[in-house]
Amino acid sequence: MRDIVPRVTTETAQKSASARLASLDIGRMAACWYVMLFHAAIDVHVQNVVLSYGFSGVQFFMMLSGYVLARPHLEAQPNRPFAMRRYVLGRVARILPPYYVVVLVAAAMAFLGHGSSVTPVPRAELPWHVFAHLAFIHTFFASTFHSIVSVLWSMGLECQYYVVLPALLVAFRARRPLLVMAVVIVITILTREALAAWLPDHGYLEQGFGLARLTEFGAGVALAALLGRGWSSKRVFGFAIVLGGLGFASAAWRGGVFDELRVQGVVLVAFAALRLFGPAVARGAGTRLLQLLGEASYSTYLVHTLAGKTMLAGLGHLPALATLGSGARVALYALAGQVVGLGFYFVVEKPTTHWAGRLVGRPTHT
Repeated sequence: MRDIVPRVTTETAQKSASARLASLDIGRMAACWYVMLFHAAIDVHVQNVVLSYGFSGVQFFMMLSGYVLARPHLEAQPNRPFAMRRYVLGRVARILPPYYVVVLVAAAMAFLGHGSSVTPVPRAELPWHVFAHLAFIHTFFASTFHSIVSVLWSMGLECQYYVVLPALLVAFRARRPLLVMAVVIVITILTREALAAWLPDHGYLEQGFGLARLTEFGAGVALAALLGRGWSSKRVFGFAIVLGGLGFASAAWRGGVFDELRVQGVVLVAFAALRLFGPAVARGAGTRLLQLLGEASYSTYLVHTLAGKTMLAGLGHLPALATLGSGARVALYALAGQVVGLGFYFVVEKPTTHWAGRLVGRPTHT
């Protein structure tokens, strides 16, 4: 009897390209824990070389965001047509509800004087800080960059990447991916040079201005484009190694404002390895748990400093635990962030994004 081969429709191919990959969710979980340990070390006043690079977890998130958003439009065969309205409403429903909850709750805590868990803001200035965060413009001002909840600066950065994505999709479709990525690298380098030369007192913009670190987001989009053009896993991984090496070379050449590219290079190689050689589906109980924690990483990232700082403050009122060593405090800080983050995921993120997705009629899973 002749084998019956199921017909792969356009809709099936596009849904497959939108499905979650276990390897990337696990990587998301690991990146989130690295960030939590990084902030725990800062708040506990621990000096550790490994933990001092925990900020690279944010770079992983940005690279992942570029890849996941580009995947249906560049990697899927056939590509999903890009629809601006669908894209905007999908981002609004997915990102805004839990983010707004955290901003408003933290602002209320600051207003009531509970500043041990939030970044203190004078009451008279609080409306401006809240508005800047709700409008995602807080990364453009020194006073609001780390205010209310310090980790929220990255949400302003990610919003800038959302604005750039449509142009990147057009470019990667119309031109050779390697050429487009070269242009992205040039834009990043020129922007960082310009900021250092013209705004030397605005160093925070090197972290919070999207064009100054566009390579991290662009690299994720490039991976989707290369896979969509039929590049083998080995060839794509070779591209990641070469690009990562260029990041190291640029940092060795100029240092300073180029140091960010060195770390991005390492993150790119790790990200590519997870995408190309990691498990697509979580099969064991342990793997499924790690994937769940990865799915909850957005919530965990939003609330982990609030939870961790509250935990540290609580330890001071418990004589039996007040003598805990710094290592134990770092671990408890991260554990508190994970527990509260998982609770926030089920209680706030899932229901609010589901409600928002139904309201606008758009998927919110990416």
